[in-house]
Amino acid sequence: MKILFIFPLALLLLFGCGGEDQNQSSAPSYPTSDEEEIKFDDLTVEDGYDYNPVKSQSLVVDISSLSTERAHISVYTQFEETSQGNYKPDYQSQIISRALQSGMTELNFSVADSQLDFLAEIWFYDGRSPLQYHFTPEQGAWVIK
Repeated sequence: MKILFIFPLALLLLFGCGGEDQNQSSAPSYPTSDEEEIKFDDLTVEDGYDYNPVKSQSLVVDISSLSTERAHISVYTQFEETSQGNYKPDYQSQIISRALQSGMTELNFSVADSQLDFLAEIWFYDGRSPLQYHFTPEQGAWVIK
């Protein structure tokens, strides 16, 4: 009985091994380069170069001449302009959000130095459309008089 069990198992193992591939190919050869390998010590960086890809950003908001009602501001890094000239933010790209106190606040946040522009929205609790401010990292104040 044991032979009947072992014999088919042995045949299965022998057939599973396969044979030798007749079309053997060697590893591809790469041309040799005459150029000298560049090492880290060979690199030069200008004095004062900042390796930090993260920059601090500040936004001063003052809409107290327009409204001192309860309001909330959010800043986004991704948005698109609509056909009506407004902006539609990607809500997943929000980087900071804060309530305004008497129509004013200051926001301090960090962003990648590759970020070209931002969208800030101020929402009021009475249901009116938000105020929108499209700004670049160089602009640091949003004052509505």
